[in-house]
Amino acid sequence: MPPSLQQIRRDCAWSEREEVRIFFRKAREFYRTANVEGEELYDIAFRLTNEFRNITGQVIRQNSRILKILRYMLLPTLSQMKLGQMVGLASTASFENGVVPNSAIAQRLATMVRHNLDRGRIVWQQARMSPKERAVAQRYAKRWTASLMANQNSATDFRNWRKDIQENKIEGAIMEASFRLLPNRPVVREIGSLPPGAFVKESKIGRRNPQKADFVIRTKDGRRLIALEAKAIGVRIDAYKRVKEVRDKAAAWNRLFGSRIQTGAVIAGFIPVGEVGTLSEARIPFFWEHDLGRLTSYLRRL
Repeated sequence: MPPSLQQIRRDCAWSEREEVRIFFRKAREFYRTANVEGEELYDIAFRLTNEFRNITGQVIRQNSRILKILRYMLLPTLSQMKLGQMVGLASTASFENGVVPNSAIAQRLATMVRHNLDRGRIVWQQARMSPKERAVAQRYAKRWTASLMANQNSATDFRNWRKDIQENKIEGAIMEASFRLLPNRPVVREIGSLPPGAFVKESKIGRRNPQKADFVIRTKDGRRLIALEAKAIGVRIDAYKRVKEVRDKAAAWNRLFGSRIQTGAVIAGFIPVGEVGTLSEARIPFFWEHDLGRLTSYLRRL
């Protein structure tokens, strides 16, 4: 029996409060870690470039990891792929991880950085300052740059962590229902692609144009597949697209397998009541991340 509208409203409100709590606790942790790393890398770049006066290919080759800080010293800041493509590369990621670029690439990178530095941040190069003023300006430039880097990196780290933590909880709930996890991830083209009572993570379902499901489970009697989508939504406007993805996948998989497949969703975060209702209308069972005992009970009955 689907939950009542009143229950959906309570669950939506709870989920939003929980998402706010999780975000500030964990995102701050990621920020602090990234900020410390950023300040340490800034100090290295500051020293090697003589306070950002001597940005050359040779300096970059001496420690290519400083490219990460140099990207955040630009106006505007650039992503690894954006800076990379501007100098004829796919990305600067490998260099920021310590791979030394050849001399020609290093020189192109140095030229790009020099021409686009945020001069307003390195004011000690532009104006006469007392030693005390200079120290203050350099301290704020360091904090400014490290904070820019930490904000972006912590946002990415949080998104990845949030996805992983939800999927780990779902995996635990499935195993609690006595299903076993398979190490391989086959493309599920037939019901028999998985043995009864088994499940896989992040496998594609379909034949011509298979689509990825976060979890694919074969019931213990072997008659059906359960495709589970995991949706932890941090921004309410994204819910429309993410819930539509679930409905669209369910429709595609139903066309392929008919009643032999059931699509479900585990949801969390900022999801409007009306969007949750569309899952019920599409006959897609949904389970809140904060109440995964319902998922375990559902699977035990299969």
